[in-house]
Amino acid sequence: MLDATALSADDGRINPAAALLRLQRCRRPADLPGLAAALFGALRQDGRPKRLLERLSDALMQMLVLRFGGTDAGERYTEEPCSALRHMEEPRMLAETVTRWRQEALDEGMAEGERRLLRRQATRRFGVYVGDALAVLLANEEDAERLAEVGELLVDCGNPAELLRRGGRLLNGRS
Repeated sequence: MLDATALSADDGRINPAAALLRLQRCRRPADLPGLAAALFGALRQDGRPKRLLERLSDALMQMLVLRFGGTDAGERYTEEPCSALRHMEEPRMLAETVTRWRQEALDEGMAEGERRLLRRQATRRFGVYVGDALAVLLANEEDAERLAEVGELLVDCGNPAELLRRGGRLLNGRS
């Protein structure tokens, strides 16, 4: 039995169970390489088979993708960080990958929030039909600068037709 709440980051007792609990409790991507290295080091010291290490690294990558996000909706994990986990030859790669995933998730969330705000503003100014039409135009837009320009159009345009015409040109790459 292992008391997870009693584990500290500097606890010298490294065994596979303690190392796994520390990794599961990790909240900062920068801490992942050291924690993963401790886990895989403890497993290697115990003489665990290579196949177990590979399966564990795959399971850990799935856990990390769920916690910190992934690069594509259909992508569960990539070979690059899995390899880093298995061999820990390049532990920095794991931290960089997870940090990138977090940033991409934050960027995506910000763009989604901005699209929703623009739709609400268009609806408030010009009505539900215009808000819905603008939402269709904005559906796949991720570029923060273009989203900001659409916000400026909401202020500058005098009528719904002008907003949708100019917004459509901006979002379809025609200035």
